Amino acid sequence: MKRCPECAEQVQSAAKVCRYCNYRFDGGGPLSSTRENIKGITLIIVLAFASLVGYGVYISITGGDEAAQAQQECYDAVLASESLENNCD
Repeated sequence: MKRCPECAEQVQSAAKVCRYCNYRFDGGGPLSSTRENIKGITLIIVLAFASLVGYGVYISITGGDEAAQAQQECYDAVLASESLENNCD
């Protein structure tokens, strides 16, 4: 039996990789585990979602596209005046 230098658990003498922390005894250090990969992917997804939500909140607070808003105001003014002339283009 030998002790893993990474997690200090006892493993078999012939072990090339620690079964507890995936440390490689050949000098390569710990292997990346599936759990670590999933954590990284989850973090990226959460950050992307938070960015999208933040952008949506920003757009809703600032009123969105100013050109589209001006166009809508022009159309509203034309409808309010009941004029057949449309100069909103």
